[in-house]
Amino acid sequence: MAFAFSPNGRPYILAAAGTEVMQRVGDEDEVTYFLKTHRRPALWDFEGGAEPVILDSDWDDLVEPFAFSPDGQFFVWASYHQATPGVWDTQSGAALGEISGHTGRVSAFALSPDGHLIVSVSDDQTLKLWDFESRTELATLPIALSVGGIAFHPASPQFACSVPDKNATLLRADATSLGQQAWDRQIYDLFGIEYGPIVVTAVDRDGDLAVRCPGCLAALHVKRSQLGTEMPCSQAGCGARLRLNSFALT
Repeated sequence: MAFAFSPNGRPYILAAAGTEVMQRVGDEDEVTYFLKTHRRPALWDFEGGAEPVILDSDWDDLVEPFAFSPDGQFFVWASYHQATPGVWDTQSGAALGEISGHTGRVSAFALSPDGHLIVSVSDDQTLKLWDFESRTELATLPIALSVGGIAFHPASPQFACSVPDKNATLLRADATSLGQQAWDRQIYDLFGIEYGPIVVTAVDRDGDLAVRCPGCLAALHVKRSQLGTEMPCSQAGCGARLRLNSFALT
């Protein structure tokens, strides 16, 4: 199984086909547990208690990377032995396509904050950048080291990945070795690529809605009628364009 938060703030579990999931229903005074399993992969709302979304997929392998789009309308998933991550609709579980091009297991990926780009790294020792809407490959870079994780910058067109640091050793306080791998980061600038409007989610505090601009980190007050629309950051000198999700966190 894999775990991820949706942009609406709810935690979800993606369970592979045949996985037994214990579902808790009720409050603290009266709780019922149901043990369920499905022949297809299933997306579970960890807190809501609703029936899971059954995916239009016959993948029966272990769930590995799993991430929602910035607006939560779809998610990307790669099973353990898959070289082609798939894209699914969050509400219906319908398959929306695959991201094909790697020849080895995809071990990590990330979606850009505007929802237009995806970066993936594979056991075939390549790192690939994709246009997410068309699923077309934009660039391929060789990468000889294993990658522990990967993430886009929230405001600038760049991403970072963690790689083993062969020149570092983790030590205890008494200078003895921990025997664990030390990690370093590599940062990649995406020259010639600009983010589109960055997707942000408003927070509702007693009816007062506000969003945080990823560019200048300013808190911007917004109206409920602005949810689901685009707006510029109002801070002088920022210039960021924001796309507000249609929902707000409470």
